[in-house]
Amino acid sequence: MKNLIIFFIILSLFLSMNYCFAQDSTQLPTMIKQYHLNSKNYLHDTAKLNSLNDYTLIFNDTISIPGAVWLKLKFKDYNLGNKSYIIITSLKNGDYQRLDKTSLKQWNNSSGIFSGNAVEIALFESHSENNVFFEIDEVFAGTQEIASILSLCGSDDRVRINDPRVGRFVRSDGTRSGTVWLGSNGAILTAGHAAGVQPDAGASIEFNIRSSNSNGYPVPSAEEDIYAIDYSTVVFIEGGTGNDWAVFRCFPNPITKLMPHQKQNDFFRMTKEAPSTNEITRITGCGVDDGVDNQTIQTSTGPYAEETIVSSTRIYHGYEVDTENNNSGSPIIWEANGFTIGIHTNGGCDSPYYGANFGTSFENDNLENALQNLYSINTVYVDSISQSPIEDGTIFSPYNTVTEGITATLPGGNLYITTGTYNNNSNLTINKPMTILPPACGTVVINP
Repeated sequence: MKNLIIFFIILSLFLSMNYCFAQDSTQLPTMIKQYHLNSKNYLHDTAKLNSLNDYTLIFNDTISIPGAVWLKLKFKDYNLGNKSYIIITSLKNGDYQRLDKTSLKQWNNSSGIFSGNAVEIALFESHSENNVFFEIDEVFAGTQEIASILSLCGSDDRVRINDPRVGRFVRSDGTRSGTVWLGSNGAILTAGHAAGVQPDAGASIEFNIRSSNSNGYPVPSAEEDIYAIDYSTVVFIEGGTGNDWAVFRCFPNPITKLMPHQKQNDFFRMTKEAPSTNEITRITGCGVDDGVDNQTIQTSTGPYAEETIVSSTRIYHGYEVDTENNNSGSPIIWEANGFTIGIHTNGGCDSPYYGANFGTSFENDNLENALQNLYSINTVYVDSISQSPIEDGTIFSPYNTVTEGITATLPGGNLYITTGTYNNNSNLTINKPMTILPPACGTVVINP
């Protein structure tokens, strides 16, 4: 009898645990090929020389891996001086990437990912520089795999859309491992477990997602829509349901010189408020699917369940919305107002115990602090649009006038003004040192 009682105690604890399933990345097979190419061996091949304004093309060649559907180059060594650069071009679709000494370091001595099984690589030397070269020792090559459906809240109601605010996380080996999205203060958000962020040097994010091929293999975005992650900015926790999140920034795109907020010219506003039970929520992300829709941007809606508070750093939302693997990191959107309420992390709709999917709430203290202190610990926020019933100048309860923001900012502090139009700003005077941060994108209009 004693053993039977213990068994039921253990069973009861198991059933009461939040044992829903993190939507891990779908691992796609990748070949790592040893590929030795050193441009030094060709520097005196005059047949390859061609002047181009202030630069000379001193090397170009084709790298090909038969059977690959995408390629990513790894540089063993290089000297690009201060002005010289490399151009890598996909022979399949003409996408290209320009890398100089700064951007190549930001990309962890790797290239972006190019569609097809072959790229052309060209080295341009500035006329003011000498001994410019590069050496490649490895090529990551993606191979074919058909995606599979895993778990849904009933039938699959997801539909394909274009949302400029949503993108994909790409690990350094080319695996698409989750969804990312753009926050109103310039932050990029995803799930801690989806990104594999500690630290996957060489990882990137991509926007304006293209259709996958007919077998379901993801097609890389155009190179002007791919960004290297700035790992000095990454703050994340992979602590299970309700405490699974990542906040970071990235480097400018090497081609456009723009940040993703600027290029996409859009973002999500965020709130700690929550819908009522059965209000409509939406998940938009890059979950797996069949064929050309696999890991593209799809969206689905369903009823909100509830917010569960385990502790101040473990708080999660539940909702009956279709998601799949690689939806991890998606924004949880409050359909009535378009605000995001958290970060999607876990599937549970197909579980006999839960019947809902889950995501980390912005009520999580650590997540809130990471967003609040994106620029520094002394930042005041202003936004003309908010869901908060109070105003205290924090990221989730911003002031709605610039005058209030200036008054509240401490000497030497930061004032962040979100894109929008601001009225009722009488006596707009700055009489103390402060940094006024530019909006993530768009313009700020200030009226008296």
